[in-house]
Amino acid sequence: MFPTLDKKIEKEYGRNLGWQWQRIVGISYNENHSYDVDIKIQVSSERNEPLDYVDDQVKLRISPSCDSEKLNHLKCNHGFKIEILDYKHLSQ
Repeated sequence: MFPTLDKKIEKEYGRNLGWQWQRIVGISYNENHSYDVDIKIQVSSERNEPLDYVDDQVKLRISPSCDSEKLNHLKCNHGFKIEILDYKHLSQ
């Protein structure tokens, strides 16, 4: 999960800045056995003085592997993957 967010933060800010988890804002379960998770993060703010950090919110889709026999393989046919669905800058 961290390399996926590292790449997105570098794309958003033009360089690889430090970041840290703050909290989970929301989570929902999808029929294809994936989860949409909204998280709040703090990103190092080298360019936004005098703040030390800026707040951002990221919506991730986390898809666990479907290798369990209990899962309906017609609805779930993926391996483990993480994708970023949305990225918002909360701090101005």
